[in-house]
Amino acid sequence: MKSNTFRTILILLFCWPMVQLSGQTFPNSPTGFYHRTATGGNWNQTSTWGNQTVPGTGQSVRIPQGVTVVVTNLNSAEVKFIRVEGTLIFRPTLNTKLTAETIYIASQGKLRMGTATRPIAVNRTAEIVFSNSGPAFNTIWDAREISRGLISDGQVVIAGSAKTNRVECDNSIQLGQTSINLHLPAPTNWRVNDELAIAGTQFKQGTHHSDEIVRFLSKGATQINLQGSTPIQKPHLRVRTDMNLHIANLTRNVILRSESASPIKARGHAMFRAGSDVDIRYASFIDLGRTDKTRALNERIITVNGTGTGQFTNIPGDSTNRRGRYSVHFHMNGPGPNVNKPTASVIGCVVRGTPGWGFVNHSSNVFFKDNICYDFKGAGFVTEAG
Repeated sequence: MKSNTFRTILILLFCWPMVQLSGQTFPNSPTGFYHRTATGGNWNQTSTWGNQTVPGTGQSVRIPQGVTVVVTNLNSAEVKFIRVEGTLIFRPTLNTKLTAETIYIASQGKLRMGTATRPIAVNRTAEIVFSNSGPAFNTIWDAREISRGLISDGQVVIAGSAKTNRVECDNSIQLGQTSINLHLPAPTNWRVNDELAIAGTQFKQGTHHSDEIVRFLSKGATQINLQGSTPIQKPHLRVRTDMNLHIANLTRNVILRSESASPIKARGHAMFRAGSDVDIRYASFIDLGRTDKTRALNERIITVNGTGTGQFTNIPGDSTNRRGRYSVHFHMNGPGPNVNKPTASVIGCVVRGTPGWGFVNHSSNVFFKDNICYDFKGAGFVTEAG
């Protein structure tokens, strides 16, 4: 069911020992795994790939250390695997898109989709689409089924155009309204057709929650106006005068999404592991995560040996519902021996549509601020230890 509130939900879980994802070599790539190795330049130029053709659907590519590749257009090919040991940049002044089953940022690699000082331009979009290749995994090179999505052991910097994440209104909202008076000043950088989620205020057992999605048209000093095609369809009633209604903006111009929401096991996920240096601002993560919190986990059983290291046994489940594959997942990404490692930041972001958890801090050092999780089955914001 969808969330009826946009306030932070903090859940502290102490879990059974888990697979040591951070310690594994990924991927265990056989000889000939990579079809193209970059020498530097724009993604869509043959000179970047040693005068061979630009990477095509089903191919895997490697960007070596010291090499920079820049995405400058909307690429339609569905690349299988991108290993970044150098730098992969999305040009912030252009509309850009890459489609891949998996993008892996190695420990020395860097992914940049805008920066805090030079975000993706407000009238441009940068998009990563994680392709749907079906529910089956190649366990020869990915025994733990970590692939499909963005997995990082290196540096990830993502910055969309800054905007107000939510506003409050100080009156009930009635059926048919297309204008809403605000309790606080009008939002900044909301654009025509931005999708807004209005928090529900009513619940009946066995029925859907009463939140709804509308589209932004314009604003005044103390009000916002909605598209005429999306007037208010449900009443949103204040139960007390000191309890305002929340309206959250779900649209960002940096997007990381799964190609399709089903089957669940084919969806992408984002995992930032030990050593990953992360600063993400004003990005949306859509239809990511494949751990389904509506049913029991099903994975290989894990034992713990005398050193405390997680080990696989020979008692497998069918791995139809593995833990740890969430929309935005910081996995054991604490300072560790490097006390000077900066705190990771996730600011003004959106998780939308996940069968499990949204923003997850698993034994990591992360600063979350002004984020929104909408349409989730498990929990929106989770901290986890173990």
